[in-house]
Amino acid sequence: MFQKSSDLVTAQDLEKVTYIKVQNGRETSKVWYSFDDPYDSGAFKAASLELEALEWDTSDLARFPNLVKVDLTYGWPGEEVLKKMEYLKGIVCSNMELSEIAAKVEPTQIVELEISGAESLEGLSAFENLQILTLINVPQPDIRQITPLKNLKSLSIEEDDSTDLFGDSSKQRTLTDYSGLSVLSGLETLHLQSSSLREFSFLKPLVNLTELSIEDSEAISV
Repeated sequence: MFQKSSDLVTAQDLEKVTYIKVQNGRETSKVWYSFDDPYDSGAFKAASLELEALEWDTSDLARFPNLVKVDLTYGWPGEEVLKKMEYLKGIVCSNMELSEIAAKVEPTQIVELEISGAESLEGLSAFENLQILTLINVPQPDIRQITPLKNLKSLSIEEDDSTDLFGDSSKQRTLTDYSGLSVLSGLETLHLQSSSLREFSFLKPLVNLTELSIEDSEAISV
């Protein structure tokens, strides 16, 4: 990462890291990192390296105080680590509820949130300055929780099929009515992936939309 042995890496070197993701395996660990601002249009690029398995504790994130974006898919640090990061703007995580996330960060400074596996969107309102929101396999996401986000520019909703967690297809877990999105007039990018999506008239009021992606849908009405 720094082109020198680990014993020569200084605190000043670690302060240059703006993005990090660590994936631990049994024999190796993979680290993605960047020194670029993830929110500087066109400039962000993440590099990766593969190492022998690291004894990585997520609390080690405290050694990177200037992180702007962090991927926490593989674990969360201690309670106060992220709250002390004054430049943190983006979080990627899984299997945590939004209320739990809001308690571990300063939610008003977060502009990007990617979450997978949450059971609901309860607590989303705490992230009032969100500009980028990605929801992956959140069962029947409550659109009413999204519509108050007036700064939202990019929204992605990826839903699993219509079976419940125990394989019962009679219990619908995907959203069928996206009409509430019609009030998000500031949206510029929208990605929807759902086999239950059939009707698209809610797109007409989205006059600022410049990028649209729809997957796994059999349209009935546009």
